[in-house]
Parts: sequence; C-alpha cells; structure tokens
Amino acid sequence: MIVFDRPRPVVFHHFRRTAHLISTLEAPWSTEEILTFGARIGLRCEWLQHPGHWKEHFDLFDEGILRARDAGALEVARRSMAEMNERRLRYLRSLREIAA
Repeated sequence: MIVFDRPRPVVFHHFRRTAHLISTLEAPWSTEEILTFGARIGLRCEWLQHPGHWKEHFDLFDEGILRARDAGALEVARRSMAEMNERRLRYLRSLREIAA
C-alpha cells in the first residue's frame, strides 16, 4: 500500500505544501511498488530518496500530493507513518540477525 503523511506548510522555491510518500511493504518489494506508483504520478526514479533502505521515500509538493491522492495513495498521520517506518526498520534488522 502507498501512503503519504499529512501535508504541512513549506517554504521551498515556489511550493506551499510538502509530504512524504512511502510504500508500506518491506524491502525489496517496497522499492518496486513505490517506483511503479511514482511513475504513474509523474515522479522520476532518481528522485527516490534512500532506495532499498527503511527510510525510502519520495518528497511530494503541492500538485504531487494531489496526484498521489487521486492515484489512490492514502493520507496518514505523521505518527502513523513513523510507526510504519519503525516496523520496516525492525524487519530489516531481523533479516540481518537471521543472516548472521
């Protein structure tokens, strides 16, 4: 599932609002899902920050937020997104422990 955190005000170039877009899947599936979704709403793959990492996300601004919502991304509270990221981090740590 693709989610974005509640948009917040920003002063960056000519933008007024920003949000983060993430996949709720675990890596490496999250990368494929978010890149596919990003392409559908006009985001370039090189704009993905921290690919393959638990911090993986796209930054969204103004119209990008609207395109993400229109394409089916769900808006979540920032705290909910933080919890999703914590879960992804725990999952990756557990993989490292299994491999060790």
